[in-house]
Amino acid sequence: MKKNRINSFFLLGITLLVFSCKEQVKETAHVPYLPLLRASNQLIAFDSLTVENVKSTGENLLLQADKTLKEILSVKRRDYQNTLKALDHLYNSLNRVKWPLELMSAVHPDSALRLQIEKTLISVNNYLFGLNLNEALYNALKDFSSSGEAQRLPASRRLFLDKTLLKYKRSGFDLQPAQREEVKKLRLHIDRLSMNFSNNIASASAKLTISPKDTTGLRRDFLAPRKNATGNYDIDLSKPSYIEFMKYCPSDSLRKQLFRLYNNRAVPENLPIIDSLLHYRQKMAVLLGYKSYAEYTIEEKMAKKPQVVWSFENSLIDMLHEKAKIDYDLLLKAKSTYLKKKATTIEEWEQTFYLEKISQTDYKIDQREVSQYFELNNVIQGLFQITQRLFGLKYEEISNPQVWHKEVRMFNCYDSESNKLLGRFYLDLFPRAKKYTHAAMFTITPGMLIEPGNKEIPEAALVCNFPKPEGDKPALLFSYDVETFFHEFGHLIHGLVAGAELSSQSGPESTPQDFAEAPSQIYENWAYQKATLTLFAKHYQTGQIIPDELITKMIAIKTLNSGLDALRQLFYATLDMTLHDKYTPYTSETTTDVIKKLKKKITWFDVPDDTYLLASFGHFVTYPAGYYGYMWSKVYAQDMWSIFEDKGMLNSDLGRQYRQKVLEPGGSKDPMDLVKNFLGREPNTKALLRDLGLTFKM
Repeated sequence: MKKNRINSFFLLGITLLVFSCKEQVKETAHVPYLPLLRASNQLIAFDSLTVENVKSTGENLLLQADKTLKEILSVKRRDYQNTLKALDHLYNSLNRVKWPLELMSAVHPDSALRLQIEKTLISVNNYLFGLNLNEALYNALKDFSSSGEAQRLPASRRLFLDKTLLKYKRSGFDLQPAQREEVKKLRLHIDRLSMNFSNNIASASAKLTISPKDTTGLRRDFLAPRKNATGNYDIDLSKPSYIEFMKYCPSDSLRKQLFRLYNNRAVPENLPIIDSLLHYRQKMAVLLGYKSYAEYTIEEKMAKKPQVVWSFENSLIDMLHEKAKIDYDLLLKAKSTYLKKKATTIEEWEQTFYLEKISQTDYKIDQREVSQYFELNNVIQGLFQITQRLFGLKYEEISNPQVWHKEVRMFNCYDSESNKLLGRFYLDLFPRAKKYTHAAMFTITPGMLIEPGNKEIPEAALVCNFPKPEGDKPALLFSYDVETFFHEFGHLIHGLVAGAELSSQSGPESTPQDFAEAPSQIYENWAYQKATLTLFAKHYQTGQIIPDELITKMIAIKTLNSGLDALRQLFYATLDMTLHDKYTPYTSETTTDVIKKLKKKITWFDVPDDTYLLASFGHFVTYPAGYYGYMWSKVYAQDMWSIFEDKGMLNSDLGRQYRQKVLEPGGSKDPMDLVKNFLGREPNTKALLRDLGLTFKM
């Protein structure tokens, strides 16, 4: 999945901010060194985290938060600084500890430390839930909201006030005390189950063992690091292993076995969690006065109502069926040619294999050949060159950073004109045991204005699972890996250039979930342009720039299978909406029944028996009733990209405008206003349909 990092710990939907250095030293002077309880803009010594100091961090953090809360509540005459901004500081003081802990829960190699991190996160989330049900704090905000100063607030501050008051309503503040307590318990159940669900996926360790006679079609340098002590080969379920095996292994039965293993990750552990989560989410939504959990969660998004989402999904599904039929027929033709007999069906574990055959025969392109031009360090330099030129940035790698694993790299990001430090970021790019298995951007510290002239520097990490160097061969990326890297780097830039005053309005997390992907999706387009590819796509052995002919083929192949791929995404979006808007758990109809019905109806594929894809669907806990946002936000991403197509994809003036009008404001403005301000018009779907290969529909 390409997912930005909006995970199960964002259930409150509120972002948070900074201790003052003096207060922190005073509060923690009597305790051992606590790397996470740092002063403003102080780096985290990730390599110094221990079970003991993480435990102490949680305890001291909540003591400090209590102190800050009492200060807010004791105010006699309320104003913006001592109430609204102070609340933002309180939230952030918790968040700037919580967010790096969430990152460590996903990537740290020490199991004992991760266990303590999870315990600490539960305590912090519990405290946050309590804040959202704190009557005295609510009354303080209400008192301020009725003041003359509140009525004169600038638009961004007023937006924060209105959204914060809405959060209280959404947390059950209009309910009786006993019902509020029930909401709190339900949130804690949801949070605990979500954490377990994600950890079970990350801990999945099944492998397919094959013999030397089964290695036909697989590269020697792919096989070498997977050879076990018996002389056989262990194919793990990391993305690089899975995708390459499914592309190139000619054995249908072996591909089927790996497909089943992959789609049964976290089985049986996550199976009982699924209905439990759906039950608690629905129960909480109804208690809060909503018809469904989908209605509850979509209220804060651009779509506003489930009906709007249903209409969006169904209209796209209808438009895509003709293109999907073309795609399916191409697969049938490729299978018939390969087997030398007429094929009438395509199974899911066959799709990737025959797509590769079509690539090689119809488009004369082999992804393994393409990957030779995408050596990882060259791709990183390409990303840097493009963003430096477009957005006025520059990067500097930090030597010997204090990181959680030896493979992690760290960089500073500067504004190229002023040479001002804008932010810091980490790259954790290779798969390893018990690491988060997909690709995501994790915010560590959000940006904010502490006081005039003093800003908190945003920090973030990109966590990916790209192919590792193998023997003498460097890390080589497939084109879809490059696209993923560009996508996630778009999230990173969104956070690093944040210019909002408040942490609650800074970066990707502050924007509605169904818009947050747009600033990353737009960046995928730069991975398929001649002007940008020739900057960095060089053969890892000869240094030859990628040939124009190969670039032309890469661009042409973009719409290969675009109909089926889009329907697959819409299947997951429809499944997500169905489970959160129209499904009742613990009845005669099971989630498996729902999956089978929707899969056949939408994607043309059946669900193989004894596979439980929902058990490893990470978005079930990170984007509940929100997966539609990927396609929804792409409408705006592609529409904004069309301006770069017209005015120059490396137009630095246009890039600066995009940075200032779309990225820097974060959540301080309505996202529709951001888009219209950049476009200079109302958005439309034409660019998205063209990207999906649906020009014949226009």
